[in-house]
Amino acid sequence: MKVTINFFTLSMLLILSSCHTNKDNDIMAFAKKQRTSAKDYIIGLYQKYDIVILMERDHAEFTQYKLFMDVISDPYFIEKVGAVYTEVGVTNLGPKVNSFFGEQGLDSLEINQKVNDLYHQADYNHLWFGYSFPWLIKELYKLNSISRNKVSLYTCDLAFEWDTCATEEEYDRFDGSDDFNHRDSLMANNFIRQYETIQQAHNGDKKALVLMNTRHAYLTDTHYSKNDPRRNFGAYLKNYFGDKVASVCILGLAHPNDWKTYSVVKDDYWDYCFESNDKTDIGFSLKNTPFGEEKFDLTPVGWDVDSLLYQDVFTGMVFYRSIQEHVLKKGWDNTIDENFKAEFIRRCTFMGLTEEEIDAEIQFFNTATTSKYDNLKTNREKIDKWKKNNF
Repeated sequence: MKVTINFFTLSMLLILSSCHTNKDNDIMAFAKKQRTSAKDYIIGLYQKYDIVILMERDHAEFTQYKLFMDVISDPYFIEKVGAVYTEVGVTNLGPKVNSFFGEQGLDSLEINQKVNDLYHQADYNHLWFGYSFPWLIKELYKLNSISRNKVSLYTCDLAFEWDTCATEEEYDRFDGSDDFNHRDSLMANNFIRQYETIQQAHNGDKKALVLMNTRHAYLTDTHYSKNDPRRNFGAYLKNYFGDKVASVCILGLAHPNDWKTYSVVKDDYWDYCFESNDKTDIGFSLKNTPFGEEKFDLTPVGWDVDSLLYQDVFTGMVFYRSIQEHVLKKGWDNTIDENFKAEFIRRCTFMGLTEEEIDAEIQFFNTATTSKYDNLKTNREKIDKWKKNNF
């Protein structure tokens, strides 16, 4: 079969190719000019904003929590912000955590036991899987023990108490409740309630750092499918507080092509730009930049998402560590001790797990494990293809 390409078609292809190349060159040039570290960028946002949301990448990814703790430990943050709000943790856990922060003279065994107890109460599932949450509580306790000004932790998820959940029927009613369809609005209300209480106590002088996973941090609403709108926590805060709210994308793997595949965004080019310029610890604002004006692709293209640019969804972006440096950390050493084992089994039974599955869960949660992304090699090859092309 003979294929004929006319002059007009060839010209259009060349023009489109040239535009694409120019756009990529602008992105590369912009990345090369960045000088502000991720930590300094995040802290600097408080000069303009009262509430800064950080978009946590994979819940289990631990290196980002080292960055978060670097931010929290900064003297400016301790004095001027002093409050961390998290998606992880039922909202009624916060007072117990902050009470623990006020306890003095505890030895290491007592600290570990207190952290364990709080960790056991943190989630409406049998136990939260991420190492980072109990680690964060422990690190904040250590920070507060040596600081004149204290940093508080407030949790924003749906209220739940395992201690008062007596039967499987009660748990099923909670688990099947309509609250989960409105989780973002309820988390936003939990944040607003706690934040405004603090403002009243401190004459409006305190700011907030909020840790929310992926879409919950978006400043606009999105869709999971055509008939399944996602009303996002960040959008609720933006609507309520207006220009006092900023949201920062902590760049990592996402779902640019489909919900089943976890991969690098923007055809792998962004990661290449940062890495090739040795910019693996930077932060910058997105408005009117080559990055900000790029089509949003953390979620698969479709419906209203088609019209979104990155600057519509986020105030800024952080690139922190190449993907091969990301560490997935799960479990918490010896958390299911003899004192908690019967309660853990009770919870698992409510959730319908078999005896064999419960044994596997105990083994999983009782040992802190580290791993890499399952498809790290594939994603690494996608980024490295740009190096081979000498782009």
